[in-house]
Amino acid sequence: MASTVTRINPGAQTQHINNYQSFRPSFDVFGRIFHVVRNERDPGYLDWTSIGKVYFENPSKTPPEEINNLTLSTYEDGNTAYPLLPYLSYFPFIGELVYLLIFQDKTYYSHTINIYNSQHHNSQVINNINDDGTAILGSYINEKSISSLYPFEGDLILNGRWGHSIRFASTLDITEINNTWSTAGKVGDPIIKIVNGYSFLADNEGKPHIENINKDKSSIYMTSNQSIDLIPSRFISSNPVTSPLIPSSYTDSQLLLSSDRITLNSKKDEIMLYSNTNIELSAKKSVHFDSDENIFLNSPKIFLGNNENATPTEPVLLGKQTFQLLSDLISALNEFSSDIKSYKTMGEGVTNPIINSSAETLRGKLKGMRRRLIKIYSKTVFVAN
Repeated sequence: MASTVTRINPGAQTQHINNYQSFRPSFDVFGRIFHVVRNERDPGYLDWTSIGKVYFENPSKTPPEEINNLTLSTYEDGNTAYPLLPYLSYFPFIGELVYLLIFQDKTYYSHTINIYNSQHHNSQVINNINDDGTAILGSYINEKSISSLYPFEGDLILNGRWGHSIRFASTLDITEINNTWSTAGKVGDPIIKIVNGYSFLADNEGKPHIENINKDKSSIYMTSNQSIDLIPSRFISSNPVTSPLIPSSYTDSQLLLSSDRITLNSKKDEIMLYSNTNIELSAKKSVHFDSDENIFLNSPKIFLGNNENATPTEPVLLGKQTFQLLSDLISALNEFSSDIKSYKTMGEGVTNPIINSSAETLRGKLKGMRRRLIKIYSKTVFVAN
């Protein structure tokens, strides 16, 4: 059965062309933004479908200095536009030029015109300038010195306005200048870098930035066969068994996360870490495990500490068996002291006061030791037999 396609408006294409032609002489399909509706408190807000709505003016005209519902009402007919793409929210700054198009008597804007070749802003503000010459780009947003990413051959780069980006890249020829990840692998091996907060200098004069996982504020790298020069906060491996490679020496695929702090939070179920070989935990100060119920360590052998990078050889004592052994020893000494207390010197038939006194002292100490013996049990740590 053949499918049937129903047009929203059979004359939409003709209508678009006609409106485009009539619209073009006034605005040349571009408009300069002077107001953006971002929330219910902004002038021009009618309902939630107003979010992202912009007010624009002919680029050759001066926008209104005061923004309120009254001044905006004069622009409602023909000088407002809505986001074209439903899956991407990218609202322009004040003074930026946007590309406009009309569909079924409604105007949409698709993207900002890249006048300054800048991902930070491309605003041509007229009456919104600070005393230091920087542009006022919104109700509280001012112009900053933000660089874009240094591009390499074949890259797909998504830049944010404030020094964050996603780079879809690959291993390049090692002769490519300024490239930091192509010392291993083959040309074309894929890599993805997600960075928030570039580490560039404020006076870099707009020079493009190259990611630095050791200096950028937060980074996620997904590699295939590249070498990433990540310097760990601490890498003093005292594990005599595994001897793991430092991150920069590893050239198989890996996921690298680097930031001032990393938090993993599970709201309902487990956090599960699995490894085909080892899990290494290393900290400059302490490693803390805490649980409201139980902590289990399960392995054929569990080693605590190290002997100059050698596997520990001193076994721990089993609590119950140690208790029984000491209890038996105390009982034997107690019996011995009882026997020796009544010992009489041969031939004289009298007890020896020195022996008696010592035996009585020993019996008293043994009673105290027996009372203390039960306290050697830990209430929190248990080991298998």
